Amino acid sequence: MCRIQFRSPNRIRSPARFGPMHHKVILVSVVCVCAIFSVPVVAGDGEIVVTGSGTAIAKPDFITVNATISALKKKPSEASRIVEVRYQAVIEGLELIGIKKGDIETVELRVSPEWKRDERGREGKFRGYRATHGIRVRFRETERARVVVDALARAGVGQVRGPRYHTANADSVYRAALAEAVREARANAETIAAADGQVLGELIEVISPNANEMRGWSSYDERLLAHLQSGGIEQLATGERLVRIGVLARWKIGRK
Repeated sequence: MCRIQFRSPNRIRSPARFGPMHHKVILVSVVCVCAIFSVPVVAGDGEIVVTGSGTAIAKPDFITVNATISALKKKPSEASRIVEVRYQAVIEGLELIGIKKGDIETVELRVSPEWKRDERGREGKFRGYRATHGIRVRFRETERARVVVDALARAGVGQVRGPRYHTANADSVYRAALAEAVREARANAETIAAADGQVLGELIEVISPNANEMRGWSSYDERLLAHLQSGGIEQLATGERLVRIGVLARWKIGRK
């Protein structure tokens, strides 16, 4: 559905103007095409304003799952020893399902004292030393995410975060959807102009809402995906996303 509005000399002028009369791209926020603006859009004389939409499919290049192995003991050496034993069990469990050791990265090693805290967060009785070993598991097959999480759980890992999907070409996917949206907007503008016996002139302005957000999802998890779905990203299959971009474009038009 296109949103089109002309302004004649007798129409009431709106205080909402698009800005200087030159070609520019404004990146504001991404929403569905029909809801780009909640206020009337007014173009100048000899201009036409139309909307367009475009889509592109993004597939994850790899997936990561983060896990934290920890133990609390009175002595730091005891806590570290237990964590090391559990870490080796995690490595063996992941290797059994085909994850290579080179795809298991250590992201945190820490030993620190821990105190029991009261309701106000004040430190109380000393509990012992907490040893922590954080790891990140990397793999490419999206269908293996559940298997990896299950393997970590069987190895006794207490905290697992993920899966998190990573797309290396997020900008390319965004640009493909944007280009399709602009092409559709131009086709709409040409159709309307021709029906009125006019021709399309210079492109003055293109507004692509929330594009900064759209270009920031090169890495995301299911919770972020749920948030992005309200702004133009839909999940097609595990890890795949349909990216939808809406634009509003303004062209000059004139008589043949």
